[in-house]
Amino acid sequence: MKECCLIIPLELFYTNTKYITVTGKGLTGRVFSYILISQSSLSGFLMAYYELLEHTADLGIRVWGRDLKELFIHSAKAMYELITDTSKVQLHDFFTVTIQAQDKDELLRNWLSELLYYFSVKEILLREFTIDQIDNNMVVSAVRGEQIDRSRHSLMHEIKAVTFHNLKITRQGDDLHTQIIFDV
Repeated sequence: MKECCLIIPLELFYTNTKYITVTGKGLTGRVFSYILISQSSLSGFLMAYYELLEHTADLGIRVWGRDLKELFIHSAKAMYELITDTSKVQLHDFFTVTIQAQDKDELLRNWLSELLYYFSVKEILLREFTIDQIDNNMVVSAVRGEQIDRSRHSLMHEIKAVTFHNLKITRQGDDLHTQIIFDV
């Protein structure tokens, strides 16, 4: 098992929140802390695909994926999981989002910014992200969610912007990694 692909049996945790702090050492001796376990479920297991980063004034995450497509999807899921409990978001609305950029770092930032626009301007919460086409300069995606319903959706963090601060997609072993800082 790779350090970046933690799979934790559900029965090990009893919690009413999706934020579970796990501290320990990975296979390479790297210390993990503030791991954010997502609501995504695979056959009775929760899989961590991002972690919270300590940051003085803003909110940061480190995300990983097997390829560019998975990295983008995990980044979008992580961003929306910081905004709300995505398990309460229903899939009523469907949108196609196409973004172009000069490189993959700018592409990720611009795509996440466009997805954030749905929340901040259109008041739509997103939960499902599908990428139909992706390369270093363009992403074509389909996203699903619903209009914010204040009686069902509580907002945890109001993310104002996706920043370029330390944003760099890098390959580490078989996986891609990135760090994203959000202005809150």
